[in-house]
Amino acid sequence: MIDPPTRLLRVVGESLYGPSWQTPLAEALDLNVRTVQRWARSERQPSLDTWLRLAALVRHRRADLEDILDAIAAERQRRIKR
Repeated sequence: MIDPPTRLLRVVGESLYGPSWQTPLAEALDLNVRTVQRWARSERQPSLDTWLRLAALVRHRRADLEDILDAIAAERQRRIKR
């Protein structure tokens, strides 16, 4: 059975990096991929500091996506004004 923290970790990893999320997540956190693999198998849990770092990664991606939405809206407006 997958515990809630492991499920959340998988959701975060896949949302940020897609289905092959473990290696890029490990790289983003400057950790050995085996550490992330242990978390994914519920053998260990990320520390509180790691969860805070994960939240920062999500916030950064959210900001990137908001910038993309703004660019799409600007392009839409540009095309409407033609």
